[in-house]
Amino acid sequence: MAVRKKDGGPNVKYYEAADTVTQFDNVRLWLGKNYKKYIQAEPPTNKSLSSLVVQLLQFQEEVFGKHVSNAPLTKLPIKCFLDFKAGGSLCHILAAAYKFKSDQG
Repeated sequence: MAVRKKDGGPNVKYYEAADTVTQFDNVRLWLGKNYKKYIQAEPPTNKSLSSLVVQLLQFQEEVFGKHVSNAPLTKLPIKCFLDFKAGGSLCHILAAAYKFKSDQG
């Protein structure tokens, strides 16, 4: 058994695994139903949502992680990024990201 370095970064292999990518179905459908105007220009796939979560986790680690002096805020708990239920915390995190992207142009 290999020991994984605990650097706080995202577990990319977990989010790229086929069974994890499949779990994004609920999230994708919820986003399509509740945030259609923000995602209609570029409808997300399960794989693109998985990729976005990895990017958000990496950003969070770079900006708010333990290697940052004077981190402005605390990080969101990882359990929020593992909530694949429709209307769950991951849905709202991704909805906020798509809304921000849409508002920025």
